[in-house]
Amino acid sequence: MAIVAAVAMLGGVAGVSATAMADDGNASTTQSQTTDEKAAASAPAPLSTEGTNGVPDDPTLSAPAREKTVTANEDGTYTVALNVTGAKSAGTGEIVTNQPLDIVLVLDVSGSMAEKIASGWNQPTKIDSLKTAVNKFINATAAENAKITDQSQRNRIALVKFAGTEKTSVGNDFYREGWSSYNYTQIVSNLTYDVSGLTSTVNGLSASGATSADYAFNRAQAALTYQPRANAKKVVIFFTDGEPNHGSGFDPTVAATAVNKAKSLKDAGTTIYSIGVVSGANPGDTSSNLNKYMHGAGSSDRCNT
Repeated sequence: MAIVAAVAMLGGVAGVSATAMADDGNASTTQSQTTDEKAAASAPAPLSTEGTNGVPDDPTLSAPAREKTVTANEDGTYTVALNVTGAKSAGTGEIVTNQPLDIVLVLDVSGSMAEKIASGWNQPTKIDSLKTAVNKFINATAAENAKITDQSQRNRIALVKFAGTEKTSVGNDFYREGWSSYNYTQIVSNLTYDVSGLTSTVNGLSASGATSADYAFNRAQAALTYQPRANAKKVVIFFTDGEPNHGSGFDPTVAATAVNKAKSLKDAGTTIYSIGVVSGANPGDTSSNLNKYMHGAGSSDRCNT
């Protein structure tokens, strides 16, 4: 069974590049270079010895193949698909089997997200565009879940916001410094099957604070390890509009910590899609600090453009 969810990226931004990178290098897209479809197989997991519907799997069979694709749509959105294919027993034809996804959406809610996405009085803010994109993703996932009778095989989504100081409790909380209020970096919602209920949570997000990407990956890991499923593929979609820092500008310490945390997630089998909507973002460049950071957070040295 193909598990498909629409990932809407911010497009049409004057002077801004939108870049998507995957941890295994199988998907990258820029506004100036349209990628129709890029795919690669992930490292396969062993077949279950318990079989399917009480029928044992043949231990002589090879593990199922996984294929992930990212396809550019005409409306500026992208479709992410994961297919898991394998034979159930010797002598039978190939079947397609379901592997559920545990997805953590890691969302930048720093102060710059309150800016207009492009010049013009009628342009939406970045945070409003992000909400639209994320809710499209959530609704598409809910539609896929509705087709799956067995709840244990449905996809789950968690939400993480990142901006300022890290907070380990779950919620949409703020702290004050002087006269200003700032977002904590925290899990807003743990992994849930009831994904359609997350849209109102997303709509409640607002922009304020720094861009603490290091804390963001800490919270993403915490979300994935809370009530984990052994049969689920773990996915992180990391969205940011700016340079990593605990204040302003590009902070190399924050960037290095975020990249190292992302690597530990990838080493544990998590797929990370890193989406940067920021001036200068370019998956074909590894010379600037920004692009080295984006490559390290979400792609390997096999990143395609």
